[in-house]
Amino acid sequence: MGTWGTGITDNDTASEVYADYVSLLEIHSATQTMEKLVAFYRSKVESHEEQYHFWLAVAKAQLDTQTLQPDMFEKVKAIIVNEDDLRLWKELKASEADIQARQEVLNRFLNALTAASQSATE
Repeated sequence: MGTWGTGITDNDTASEVYADYVSLLEIHSATQTMEKLVAFYRSKVESHEEQYHFWLAVAKAQLDTQTLQPDMFEKVKAIIVNEDDLRLWKELKASEADIQARQEVLNRFLNALTAASQSATE
């Protein structure tokens, strides 16, 4: 896992997934974009160490492009609420400071996703 920082796209996988989502969305629907991403990044999606980077990056790309899908919101909400990503950071021996910073990033991200999800249903 190449990590640069505690932000949602602050690692190699997340950065690439985010960029690919935005790029694919220029020529495909959100649903088609997701199908292509999941197929292309299958090894990351199935990886214990990379799966959360993939899903969080997709959610951020969907948030930023105003294409947040309800199932994506629910999936990422579960990852954050269940602390799956944080548990992985602990498992990989991240520092306490980085874990705390990551938790703050995830909490802010969940707040933004929740607001976007609520706006979409109004």
